Amino acid sequence: MRSKTFILLAIILLISLGLILILYSRSQKLEKTISSPPSTQIINQANNPIRKGTIESNNSVQYEIVGNFNQDLQVREDGVLIGNFIIKGDKLKRQLKTGILQQKVYYGEYEGAYTSKSTWKLTDTQEIPNLIKADQEVLMRVQLFADNTGKSAYYQSTETALDLLIYEFKQNKFEYRIPVDFVLSISGIGVIIPSSR
Repeated sequence: MRSKTFILLAIILLISLGLILILYSRSQKLEKTISSPPSTQIINQANNPIRKGTIESNNSVQYEIVGNFNQDLQVREDGVLIGNFIIKGDKLKRQLKTGILQQKVYYGEYEGAYTSKSTWKLTDTQEIPNLIKADQEVLMRVQLFADNTGKSAYYQSTETALDLLIYEFKQNKFEYRIPVDFVLSISGIGVIIPSSR
C-alpha cells in the first residue's frame, strides 16, 4: 500500500514539475517578445523617425534618426562635441545624450527631403556647431560595428535601446525610460537644403 502511495505521489510531483517548467518557459518567451521586438518588424517602417539598416554584413548596423538638438552643441575641454537630441514626434520629448568623439565627422546635405539625393563630406567636428543650430531638424547617423569577437556591450545596449524606440513609434505608445548613462556616438549629421530644381 505504501509503495502505491509513494508511486502516486512521485507521478503527481513529476506532472507538477513539468507544468511549472512549461509555464516558466512560456513566460520567458513572452517577456522576450515584449522587450525585444523582432527586427523584421522594425526595419525601415514608413513615417518612423528612426530607420535601421545593415552595413556590409548582418552584424553591423546603421541607424538614421530624425529630430533636433534642444540647444546648441557644446565642445568640451577634451574636444568632444556633446548635445541632447530629441527624436521627431516623441510625445515624451525624451533627450538622448549624444557625443562626437572623433576629430572629424560626416556632414551631409539632402536636397529637399531625407529620402532624396545627399552629399556627405568629412568635416572638422569643431565646425559642426556653426552648421547646426538648436531646434533645427537634422538626421543623425549612428553606426555600430561588430568585430571578430562579436558585438560589444555598447553595440548591444545601443541596438536594444534604439530598437525599442523604433517599436514604440510603430505602436504609437511611448513609455520606454532611456537609461541615465545612455550616450549615442554620432558618426554623421545631415540637414535638408532647398532643392536645386
